[in-house]
Amino acid sequence: MLELHNKAKSSYIEARVNNQTVGGCRFDKDVGVIYDYWAEPAYATAFLQALINLRDCENSALNCACEWVHTDMYGIVYRKSSLEELPEVIELLDNTKDTLLRTFKTLWVERGYISKYPPVIARRGGQLVGVHAYTLNEKYPDTCKSYYHAVAQGHRRLGIGKNLVLYAFIDANMHGIAKYYVNCAETTDGWLFYRGLGLDSTTKQNEFGTRDYCFAFDIKGMLTLKLFQKKIEQRA
Repeated sequence: MLELHNKAKSSYIEARVNNQTVGGCRFDKDVGVIYDYWAEPAYATAFLQALINLRDCENSALNCACEWVHTDMYGIVYRKSSLEELPEVIELLDNTKDTLLRTFKTLWVERGYISKYPPVIARRGGQLVGVHAYTLNEKYPDTCKSYYHAVAQGHRRLGIGKNLVLYAFIDANMHGIAKYYVNCAETTDGWLFYRGLGLDSTTKQNEFGTRDYCFAFDIKGMLTLKLFQKKIEQRA
């Protein structure tokens, strides 16, 4: 059985099974923020749920799900963006070669998603190097729907794209959402990214007369996937 242990005079919490440490993080219960989370893949979901339960017991008035702030081995920080960072998000997406990514400003404003679903960002040395914008339980029930996902030129091959998707998996899991869905136009390289995760897809015709590759899968299965094992296990 997984148990939580709070180190004395510290916000650091360890997850233990049979007195063996299987996870850890710094956890601010007052605002529901998780920092530098790691867990062995077999216990990733159980640990997150235990943290949510702990938050609810400590502060029943707090009804928002936990937020996650993660720093990887390269010092790249992943977190939800602020409204003040929106111009940087738009600039990164507008500077990509994918014309569909440039629709972010219009779509996110028109649908009122700016404050409801702030994009997740990756910062390296203060520079914005990655963006992932998705919704939760909006397009489809019990589903995290990915819309915009990009990494700046010159910062690729560092696992930023995978960490941005992993952030969405954990965020959705914290909200009790089980599924993930994304459709990628054949004219973009997004479908190659998800195919590289070993995922199967279906295809459909889109409004532009080209094909979309559609990926729909269970989030819990992805949290235990070997591909993400090292990323989930990264310690602070």
